[in-house]
Amino acid sequence: MRNLYLTNKYLTIIGVGVTLTMWGGIIALPLLGFTQLIMCIIIFNKKNKLNKKNKKLFYTYLLVTPTLAIVFKLVSVFSRIETLLLLFIWMIVSSILAFFHLYITYMIKKQNGV
Repeated sequence: MRNLYLTNKYLTIIGVGVTLTMWGGIIALPLLGFTQLIMCIIIFNKKNKLNKKNKKLFYTYLLVTPTLAIVFKLVSVFSRIETLLLLFIWMIVSSILAFFHLYITYMIKKQNGV
């Protein structure tokens, strides 16, 4: 779990940086999300080593991320919001979630004193 933060840091910077080009984010954010999903699996498998605060942050992330994905899917199906506007909002929310995940990996790194 030591290298999760550094890997996440560089991938988040690249992913969110490419997102600023708007169309690059369509490719970058799903790849970043996929790598963060793999990191979540690694963290979940070692959750017993986390302190109470980091477990709470991690479980919050695990609850918020799929909830927001479901909300955006429902909004896209049942609302009249333009697809491009919804995509833009989702890219912003995804970037915020990426930074939240980065913060979680930072706190885990800090807990381990690495």
